[in-house]
Amino acid sequence: MSTSSSPPPKPSTSTQPPVLHLLFFASAQSATRLSSLDFPLPSSSPPSSTPYTLPQLTKDLASQFPKLASVLETSSWAVNEEMVGEEEVAGWVLNEGDTVGVLPPVSVNLAPREDDIDAIFTLRLYNLLIEGRGAQSPRPS
Repeated sequence: MSTSSSPPPKPSTSTQPPVLHLLFFASAQSATRLSSLDFPLPSSSPPSSTPYTLPQLTKDLASQFPKLASVLETSSWAVNEEMVGEEEVAGWVLNEGDTVGVLPPVSVNLAPREDDIDAIFTLRLYNLLIEGRGAQSPRPS
């Protein structure tokens, strides 16, 4: 069994606490009433201490958003646009600045909600800007 993790964190020059950028879709968005959240990493998670993992994030989110707990039990995860396999979740280490998507299961007969399409477009636009490509891509229809 291999464990995956995102790239090592970049040194922070900010006085802001380190955060994860969370994206909530479908029932996760309904449970939190948020489409995104900058989630502060616990102060006990500097690079030299115990790594902060997806299971710990799951526990912390369920504590902060009780209605989200049952959604998280069946959700998949994406970190920095990479799907995290079920067998990788337990060892997946999160780093400052990671973008984490909570992806609840959806029925194949349902069309994407407009909010989900907007969130996906926003994530793609955000990544284009980070990569320095600019935002010349038209919005998908």
